[in-house]
Amino acid sequence: MLVTGSSQGGFAEALEDAMSQQPTRGDIPRRYEIVRAWVDAGGIAGLWYRCDVAVTGPDVPDSDD
Repeated sequence: MLVTGSSQGGFAEALEDAMSQQPTRGDIPRRYEIVRAWVDAGGIAGLWYRCDVAVTGPDVPDSDD
């Protein structure tokens, strides 16, 4: 499953945002892999740090489902 995280505070917070969208449940393991990271700059908002994160684990549905 691919999720996108974003933050104005930096890449670490963007990763935390993505992880919070698919949190671990109990003791079931999850893996979070950053697929791509980028910064949107300019405009009223200033900087937005973003990352696409692949989430895998035994209870995570495949993107194909």
